[in-house]
Amino acid sequence: MSHGESITISLGVASWPSDAMNIAAVLKCSDEMLYKAKREGRNRVEAYRP
Repeated sequence: MSHGESITISLGVASWPSDAMNIAAVLKCSDEMLYKAKREGRNRVEAYRP
């Protein structure tokens, strides 16, 4: 990477068992939050809230 370039990161998070009862559901919730973070400006973290 050369000078002047930047890196951003967007994250979606969910927890077990408070947000979902199995790994597939946790991944689905966190994936939804990842895309919410990207839609709302990137370079942010969105946590799932049931």
